[in-house]
This record gives sequence, structure tokens and C-alpha cells, in this order.
Amino acid sequence: MYEIITRAFEPKAVEILLSLISILLVVKEYLAYKERERANTLVLFNERYSNDKNIKEVVEYLIMYEDYKTKRGLLYPSPSPSVYQKEIFLRFFEELQIAIEAKSLSKNIVYDMFAHYALVADKHKYFVSDYNNDCWHRFHSFIKEMKIIEGQKYKPIKSSL
Repeated sequence: MYEIITRAFEPKAVEILLSLISILLVVKEYLAYKERERANTLVLFNERYSNDKNIKEVVEYLIMYEDYKTKRGLLYPSPSPSVYQKEIFLRFFEELQIAIEAKSLSKNIVYDMFAHYALVADKHKYFVSDYNNDCWHRFHSFIKEMKIIEGQKYKPIKSSL
């Protein structure tokens, strides 16, 4: 009797095992696909950041501004980027924030690759003062999240002495 029951359930056990293996392989492939998709998204953002002339103009201005503020250089960055260039720059970071919210990009990777000049722009006395209204809430959310990451990455090490 035991032998009859065992033989009846053996094929079912093999089917279940093969089904579980198939499911695990599908999940593995899906995760690999999502990782490739994230990498492609990052490459597209990086190309845009590197090649867009409006973003380049704003970044160059912010580099000069940062240099002026840190080294007390003689040349204050002039002229300021146009309103259009600033808006293209800010919109880029809003799109990054949308990608972060959609889980298409990792906050930490976005911080490492793109956040520096957005944070410099946020510290600039006049750069973002015109953009403090609700229309730019995603940019401000981006800045808030990047400041949190910045605080986590660069906390001073407490001495045990």
C-alpha cells in the first residue's frame, strides 16, 4: 500500500520542484532585466547632463561661483545664466527626482553622480530664490533628499577617547 501511494506522488513532487526552479529562474531574469534598465536610465541621464549646452552653461557658472566662494577669487561669475538655462537645469533634477520616486534610479548613485551642483545652486543666494514656489516642489524634494544623503555619508567620526 505504501509503495502505491509513494509512486502516485513522485511525479507530483518532481513537477512541483521543476515549477519552483522555473519560478526562481524567472525572478532572477526579471531582476537582471530591471538592473539593466536602471543602468540604461542612468546612462541616458548622464549623457544629457554631459551634452546639454544649457546645463553645461549653468554648471560652468556654478563652478566659477563655487571657486569664488571658497577661494575668495577676484572674479565673480558673470554673467548669470538665463532664466531658460536655469529652468532646464532645475528640470533635469526634477526628472531625476521622478526617476528616484519611481525606483528607476538609486538615490545614492544619483547623489554620487549628479547632486553636487544642484546642492551648490541651492546654496547660491540668487540662483534658486526665484524658484521657491510650489511649481518646483520636485526640485526642492530632490535637494532635501540629497542633503539627507550628504549628511549620512559625511558624518564626522566620533572619537572614543
